[in-house]
Amino acid sequence: MSSERRREHQRISRLGLPALVYAGLQVVILTRLGAAPALREFVESPPVEAGVVVLQFAGLSAVFFSTRLRDMGMRHLASPLLLWVALLGAILGFVLFPAPEEAGRVSLVAFLGVQLAAAGAGAAWTMVSWGHAKVRFADQDVSNPNA
Repeated sequence: MSSERRREHQRISRLGLPALVYAGLQVVILTRLGAAPALREFVESPPVEAGVVVLQFAGLSAVFFSTRLRDMGMRHLASPLLLWVALLGAILGFVLFPAPEEAGRVSLVAFLGVQLAAAGAGAAWTMVSWGHAKVRFADQDVSNPNA
């Protein structure tokens, strides 16, 4: 593998890794709390389930595009903030809910709501920043900042 190709492979890996970690943490959170009957009843409603999936995808997109903005040289904190929120959520899911099946509906929904609110806010912030970046870099080739 040539050194140029290796650098490009490392760059792509660096861009995708935070999104992969975020997705894994979200899976841990939902797998852990999804066992609770109180939350399962709430999330099984099709509109709510769709909202959860859309907000999780929005958070994943925010992590990826925020990482891309950072790669382009812009200081953008959505990716690290969302990763910390997801990591804390995964840890607190075990600490606050040692037996999720016995947890109350309000506390579980509030816990999940914090995760989803952070994802939605991070996505909105990132997409606004992405729009500004498109204007800022409109006449430049930013497809490979290392070139």
